Amino acid sequence: MNKKSYKLAVRIPLIITVSVAIVIAVISIFFYILSRNTVTALLNDQVTDIAALNTQTVESYLTSMQVYSESLRDNVLLMRSLGQETAAPMLESALTDVVKSGRVFSAYFAFEPNEFFPDTPDGLSYYAYTDGGSVAMDVLNDYADYSSGDYYATTKSIRKTHVTEPYSYDLTNGKTVWLITLSNPITDTSGKFLGVANCDILADSIGALDFTTGPYETGYSEILTAEGNRIANTKDS
Repeated sequence: MNKKSYKLAVRIPLIITVSVAIVIAVISIFFYILSRNTVTALLNDQVTDIAALNTQTVESYLTSMQVYSESLRDNVLLMRSLGQETAAPMLESALTDVVKSGRVFSAYFAFEPNEFFPDTPDGLSYYAYTDGGSVAMDVLNDYADYSSGDYYATTKSIRKTHVTEPYSYDLTNGKTVWLITLSNPITDTSGKFLGVANCDILADSIGALDFTTGPYETGYSEILTAEGNRIANTKDS
């Protein structure tokens, strides 16, 4: 009996100690998971808030591009009434002024064949772009090329402002650039489609905006397609 009592006297405290240790361990794990989830949720909310602020930065930038693009579109119809000979220098000047502002890389007019001006069976386009410290101007009859471009064909189809995904474009100076185009349809008073008025920015311009990183030391921006595919990331040149 004495031996049994001794064993019980030893086992009961041991069982209690182990049980308490298990309970403490379970409680510790529970509070660890709870605190980790709470911290994770707070961090996710913080990152979401920062992303929302940066989204506003991009929206503001694109809105300013839209102002330029709409201005080109609204003025082009007034020029059209003057006839091609008088209007052509004015069209070129309007595009050049927009590019010289430094807010866009290039600006563009492209028209339907024989619609904006007569005797233009192969279409007509004016393209002003930044070329070093000056502005280069291309005047072409290249409807076969631009008619299928996303910046033209989609805008023609939907008859409203269209923002393209980044695409590569070969300049006449031999360089290749990646552009994002904000395209506005040009229509007459009856709603007939006449062409487009576009402003282009370099894709790199999005990543170079003045974003905030909040309390974090680094941050990266991405460009995604409508389907959610990543096609650009400032971490990967």
